[in-house]
Amino acid sequence: MSESTRQHLISREDIANEDIDDIIGLASELHELQRRADSGPSIEEIKAVAGELDIDPAFIEQAIVRLQELRHEEDLQNVAFDLRKKERTKLGAIVVTTLLGIASIALGTQVYLAKHAAVNMQTSIKNVENAAGYVELVLDRQVALVPQLIAVSGGDPTPLEARISEMQAAESLPARLEVSQSLNVELSRLLSELPPVENDTEAIQRLGLTHELTGIQNRLATERDKLLRACGHWEREVTNFETKWTWIVALGIVEVVEPEAC
Repeated sequence: MSESTRQHLISREDIANEDIDDIIGLASELHELQRRADSGPSIEEIKAVAGELDIDPAFIEQAIVRLQELRHEEDLQNVAFDLRKKERTKLGAIVVTTLLGIASIALGTQVYLAKHAAVNMQTSIKNVENAAGYVELVLDRQVALVPQLIAVSGGDPTPLEARISEMQAAESLPARLEVSQSLNVELSRLLSELPPVENDTEAIQRLGLTHELTGIQNRLATERDKLLRACGHWEREVTNFETKWTWIVALGIVEVVEPEAC
């Protein structure tokens, strides 16, 4: 091929320089196909063709058109590939979003169920607090009544003052209950040492206070038993919750609070 063909292609503004080799290659193939299509070539024609240095301009034009078609088809394929890639990316994003949504819903459902289950635990805490409140009331009544009983009966309440001070200073209900037991022991000792009653009025007063103190002791035993049952129920609720919702507790989503009375 002479340089005239290449220079001619270079001079054309509608052809990119990087496409020239492709055009020449296609034109050569088209030219060769045309030669093969011609029937009965003579030896002279073959020699003439062999001696040619330039390609027929008609095949150059065909090559240009064909290359443009190929380039167009390639562009279409690239566009289609990009579209498919974007669709796959979009589909992947949709799948990820959907999975995250499902996971979020599942997590939200688990948290909701855990908080709903925690209601029973909170209820058990309220029951403990209520039972503890009744025990506190009975203890306060015991502290107020004991000095009255001893004084009216003619005894000396001084030995009980230390126990009463301990009960009032106790920072927890279990500590107050422990002091209350010591107070009952001390009270029984003092009652056994009281002097005999001197008249019916004193006897009635002592009997009334004794009955009230006995009633307080019985009421205290009853309320303490209720408190123990409430604490036992709370412990079972907490154990069940922590066993079933370990990760909820570990993440601090639901806080397990221990009642002071237990």
